[in-house]
Amino acid sequence: DDLNTAWANCLNSDEVRECRREARTEYRDARADCRVQAAGRNDLCARLPDAGPYITDIDPADFKTPAQAQAGGNRYFPLVIGTVMTYRNEEDNEDIVVTIVVQDVVYIDGVRIEDTDDYFAEDWEGNVWYFGEVAQNFEDGFLADLDGSFIAGEDGAQAGIIMHANPVVGTVYRQEFALGEAEDAAEVLALDAQLAGDFFDCNNACLQTEDFVPTEPDSVEWKFYLPGIGLVAEQEPEGDVVLELVSVTSP
Repeated sequence: DDLNTAWANCLNSDEVRECRREARTEYRDARADCRVQAAGRNDLCARLPDAGPYITDIDPADFKTPAQAQAGGNRYFPLVIGTVMTYRNEEDNEDIVVTIVVQDVVYIDGVRIEDTDDYFAEDWEGNVWYFGEVAQNFEDGFLADLDGSFIAGEDGAQAGIIMHANPVVGTVYRQEFALGEAEDAAEVLALDAQLAGDFFDCNNACLQTEDFVPTEPDSVEWKFYLPGIGLVAEQEPEGDVVLELVSVTSP
């Protein structure tokens, strides 16, 4: 469809032949991207514990209310209403403020570039599910797009698990599922990881995951979760810490 649209728009160009040459090049690049994406998706399917189609059976009765989730909830991903967690990305000069629904706002030099509402729910076993997000992306102070948005149950999108109640090293799982929009997955690497920042210290008690997007080979990052707090840092594999918790305000 994109190729046909570009081809038609070339008719209004002063350089029709060059315009069509560029459209064909973009089309070939897109086909190459599709092959990379297909390989990544097939690789993820091979790593998942359950073969076959990804189908979630969601029953509201299986989930806690927000008040119930606060009382003895998931230790690695606590959903405590009113908590505000602030992270710092020194490399990109970003400040990220996270609150519960979870509202995730990204600032660069005080300017908002992303404002996202994430939707989580905890089941009675203690697993925290991710049901979607509304992602508002801003440029020069104006709303640019909603790329990355999805709601479970719409257009084939389904919920994923953002955090298991009892993580097991080696487990690979889908965190979200909306083809072309939201395909994050993760593997549990350790339950006794060590990492320390100015505001936190894992003390060899952090859950470490490897988060990745199967369609983007360079998207791998390590995340560290401290019991009772949640996400405290993100790190490039064997590299720099790119995101670090700098403050927590509790209700």
